[in-house]
Amino acid sequence: MIDILAKVLVGAVAGMVIGAVAHEVYKKITAESAKEEITDQLDDELLEKAFKAKYTEKKDNVFSFEVMDEWDEPITNVDLTGDEIDMAPGTEFILKDAC
Repeated sequence: MIDILAKVLVGAVAGMVIGAVAHEVYKKITAESAKEEITDQLDDELLEKAFKAKYTEKKDNVFSFEVMDEWDEPITNVDLTGDEIDMAPGTEFILKDAC
């Protein structure tokens, strides 16, 4: 009985470890995760100006975004690394929440 319990416990722990490793290996970029990562990468000065971002292109596992101010003027570019993205090139999303 203890032998079976030990095997179940070892199997559960192994499953959690494999799941954690798999979670870190595969990364899907969504508009919300891109928003968080882009705002984290911008310094205070750029973050003050940034209003929205536009997904521009993919090269290998690097997804490029153009960060724009409220007048649609580009202020910087940000690259995010991932395996998949759930938006088409040209998709824009707001970086700042409404006050």
